[in-house]
Amino acid sequence: MEHFPTLRTKWDDPELLILTPIHLNLKVKINADVRMYMGQKYRCDVVYVLQGDYDLGYSHNSDGTYDLVSDLWGLAKQYNQTQLINCINGTGAALTDLKRNGDLKKYLTDVAFYREGWYLEQEWIDKLAQVYRKKNEQ
Repeated sequence: MEHFPTLRTKWDDPELLILTPIHLNLKVKINADVRMYMGQKYRCDVVYVLQGDYDLGYSHNSDGTYDLVSDLWGLAKQYNQTQLINCINGTGAALTDLKRNGDLKKYLTDVAFYREGWYLEQEWIDKLAQVYRKKNEQ
């Protein structure tokens, strides 16, 4: 029995689809296999490698959007699915807003400095928090 549930998403920017898991300290692979039930695998354009035996994958559609491909039952063994997907989507939405405003490159540069033991400027922490608040209010 194959377990390849596919969910339609609104993701349409491959750059942000790749930056989001990196921002969340998740490993990302391009054109790789998603690990599923009983060792089965499914090839996807972008794969978020998670802890445990299951991953999240995104397959590109002809209309430019991506479908989420994952064994959600198996994923639930390790994660709260709703919280995980909401965290990914919320981070992606915040990065999308930063990209639209022309602030994404500066923000990611500040994050890179922070992760290397430098600092993250308070204005960018505030800006990201503001974007999250706006998204949660909608």
